[in-house]
Amino acid sequence: DYPKLVLLASIIVILAVLSFKIFFIFSQPAGFDDAGLSYVAKGINDGKLPYTDMFDHKPPLSYYALALFFKLFKTSIAATNLFSFIMGIIFLLSVFLVAGKFLGVKPAIIASAISSVFIFFNSPSMEIPMTIAGLIAVYFYLEHLDKNKPFFLFICGIFIALSVWFKQPGILFFIAILIHQVFH
Repeated sequence: DYPKLVLLASIIVILAVLSFKIFFIFSQPAGFDDAGLSYVAKGINDGKLPYTDMFDHKPPLSYYALALFFKLFKTSIAATNLFSFIMGIIFLLSVFLVAGKFLGVKPAIIASAISSVFIFFNSPSMEIPMTIAGLIAVYFYLEHLDKNKPFFLFICGIFIALSVWFKQPGILFFIAILIHQVFH
């Protein structure tokens, strides 16, 4: 069993990281990726098409997700940082969900604390939404294994596709599940 001190330290790390991220929403300047994503997302809202009127190498869902967020909030670096913060929270919840499914609640808290350090140093890149969709795919794959219902496998496939549409390395979630299927 995990010592209470480790669990308490994990919760403190999560809360500290989230507090710093809240502070940085309005004070962090735009980085290279932030500016590129924001430029394309703003262009989409102005009626331009990615890959035709402006180019960046990322998959389309990354731009359209931020463009939708800009529609809800004004286009600004603070909105981009807020988008990053919200994605970070969803990321931590998905880590907790999958780790909880695998290992239980206490290890899931520790895994979330370790993962929170990643979101502290991460700007609004699309690795976070890619990983969120991939982790949700893994969760539904585990549900399929537990309950043997093809519907869960179908939902798993949808989230793998979303993961790849956020960023190409999302295909690794598919490969991991495929390898498990072959050797299971």
